[in-house]
Amino acid sequence: MPEQRLTFVHISDTHISPDMEYGKHHAPYSTQTGARALVRAVNALPFNVDFILHTGDVVYDPVPEAYLTAKDILSELARATTIKRMRCKVFFLDALTSLSLSITPSTLTAFK
Repeated sequence: MPEQRLTFVHISDTHISPDMEYGKHHAPYSTQTGARALVRAVNALPFNVDFILHTGDVVYDPVPEAYLTAKDILSELARATTIKRMRCKVFFLDALTSLSLSITPSTLTAFK
């Protein structure tokens, strides 16, 4: 029986903010810039990915604008993350700070 492998990408604590300046006090770039670079790197992987798992805080401040920004950036992960350019699923296991203010199925619909 041939060996079967499961390949996935684990992302954690992107802390995306709608504020383009947020994060620059800790790094030379914003969390938005960092998240966009992460998406490009994942999409450029030279192997197939079965799924992507994002754990921890997706956004810095759990307000609607932050989730819209995260949706805009992270939805690109579901578009072309395999060599065959097939869509793969992105799953979120969000930290309690963000969950308390509602990640709902409708919030994440575009990530599928």
